[in-house]
Amino acid sequence: MSNNEQHKSRMTGIVAALAVAIIVVAYFGVKYPVQDDEVTGTIAPAERYRGDQITADDVQLGDEAVAQVMQTDLYQMLTTDEAFAEAIQTQAFQNLLSNDAFLDAIRSDAFDNELRSNALDN
Repeated sequence: MSNNEQHKSRMTGIVAALAVAIIVVAYFGVKYPVQDDEVTGTIAPAERYRGDQITADDVQLGDEAVAQVMQTDLYQMLTTDEAFAEAIQTQAFQNLLSNDAFLDAIRSDAFDNELRSNALDN
């Protein structure tokens, strides 16, 4: 048998096998069709959760004092000032923050009022 005849024989076998496979699939597809309730997957439309949209009444905001301070020019200046960053890292400043008398003084209403009145003057 020549090389050309072997190639034709092989092609004939492959074509015959594909024809048999197509016939088998068609036979079982017609004889045993898939029921509609058994068909699921990417073809079916997705069932997505659709919750209610939130409104302004649904959002409860907490204390906004920190957010308001962070939006000031003073906060921006303090966070970018290298001299201030170095000053708060010194041992003297750490000792000051651990001093109860100092902490009581800056928490007092008098100190708060003085800061507010000076802030309006500047």
